[in-house]
Amino acid sequence: MLKITFSSGRIEIINEAPKKNADESNQGSSLEEHHNKIAILPFVYIINKQSASEEMKYKVQTECYSYLNNHTGELDILDPITTNAILIKAEINSDNIRGYTMGEICDILGVEYVITGTITQNESSTSNFQGSNTNVKSGDNKKKTAKIISAATSSYSTSIQNYQTAMTMNIYSNKNSNIYSKDHSSFWQTTDAYKITLQYLLKRTPIYKK
Repeated sequence: MLKITFSSGRIEIINEAPKKNADESNQGSSLEEHHNKIAILPFVYIINKQSASEEMKYKVQTECYSYLNNHTGELDILDPITTNAILIKAEINSDNIRGYTMGEICDILGVEYVITGTITQNESSTSNFQGSNTNVKSGDNKKKTAKIISAATSSYSTSIQNYQTAMTMNIYSNKNSNIYSKDHSSFWQTTDAYKITLQYLLKRTPIYKK
C-alpha cells in the first residue's frame, strides 16, 4: 500500500496489485510457451505378441510426423529427433513412461498435445500361389536344313504370410485430458498395412487439416 500526502493536505492511498508467487509465474509462462505445440511419442509396436525393435517404433513415429507435418494448420509439431532427445535427457523410456501422466509428458516436452499409438500385428493365414513357366529354345541342325525347337515347362509354387493389423491412437492435452481415442483394424494383410491404418486414423483426428 502506498500513501501519498499532497501539499493541500489531501491524502491518497494506492493499493498494489497482489504479487504472483514463483510457481504461478512459471506456470503461466509455461502454458503460454506450450500453446499450439504438439509432439508424437514413439509408437508401441507388438508383433506376434512380442515387442518389436526400438527402431521399428521410431520408424512409425517418423512416418506419423512426415504425414502429419503439412496437415496441422496453426499447430507447431516437434520433429521426432527433438522429441526423443528430450525424453532421453529426462530418462524417460518405454520401460518407465507408464509412471508418468500424459499431462506430465506434455510439460516435459514443452507441448500442448501429445500423440500416442499402439500397433498390434499377428500372423494369420497363408496364401498359396501356383503357376508354370514355359521356356522355348530354338536352333539350327548341323546341316542347317531345319530349325530345332524345344520347349520345357516348369511349375512353381509360392506362399505369402498374411497378417492381421490393428492400431489404437490417442491424443492427450497438457491438462491430462484425452481429446481423441480411436482404434481401427486394417483391411490389408501385408506387413506394412499399418501405414494405411496410420493415415486413416490421423485424418480423423481433430488436429488434422487438409
